[in-house]
Amino acid sequence: KEAGMDCITVGGYSKEKESGHAWNILKLEDEYYSLDLTADTNRKENNGYKMYLYFNVTDDFIRKDYQLQSSLFNVPETKGTKYNYYIYTDHYVYNHQDYQTKINAILSQTYLNQNNECVIQFEDKETYEEVLSNISSVYSNWLMEMNLSFIPASFANVEEYNVIYFQFN
Repeated sequence: KEAGMDCITVGGYSKEKESGHAWNILKLEDEYYSLDLTADTNRKENNGYKMYLYFNVTDDFIRKDYQLQSSLFNVPETKGTKYNYYIYTDHYVYNHQDYQTKINAILSQTYLNQNNECVIQFEDKETYEEVLSNISSVYSNWLMEMNLSFIPASFANVEEYNVIYFQFN
């Protein structure tokens, strides 16, 4: 509210841990989003990487891990996608998109902006699994396109969300 945005805190519980949890529902340009800024710090499979998994997501997405407590007030449905982290930063690979071209653009932007890490989310499991199984080739193709000699990199992934993390070492 201090930033001039409509925002409420909602409570529920983590399905995995069966413990209490809270997150925010935020209104941006007439659309509602679920936002959980603490999710990255608590996920073991992230290996300390910031993946922005719950940064402006829909009800369908957040309910994979969290259950909203029944409440005394009406909680708006979160269906907005425009400001989802991956979509807004153009780090989202849609179904049937040429994933090599898209990944090349994301890695190039990351490298040219002198960042050493980026995260990419895939709309469908099939493309995600294909990229993951060919990650060395995908990375080598990007290096060739950029006319770069080898740059060490590491990769991490969160399978249930179709997310791959790249870090230039």
